[in-house]
Amino acid sequence: MRKREKEKRSLRAIEKRESKGHKKGTQNSRNRREKESNKEKAKRRKAEDNNKKGEGRSPLTVAMLEHRL
Repeated sequence: MRKREKEKRSLRAIEKRESKGHKKGTQNSRNRREKESNKEKAKRRKAEDNNKKGEGRSPLTVAMLEHRL
């Protein structure tokens, strides 16, 4: 009984060590990076939508918006 428990523990320890591997930062920093990239994507999407809404705008306004992007 004891021998089996020891084997299980050692196997678990080995699995833990192997599974750690190389992670790119902590979960917190990964979440932060993902959040930032999502913000960038949203900005880009919004800019594209604004360009599509260009119908009805004066050519000067459209030119100013394109220049800002």
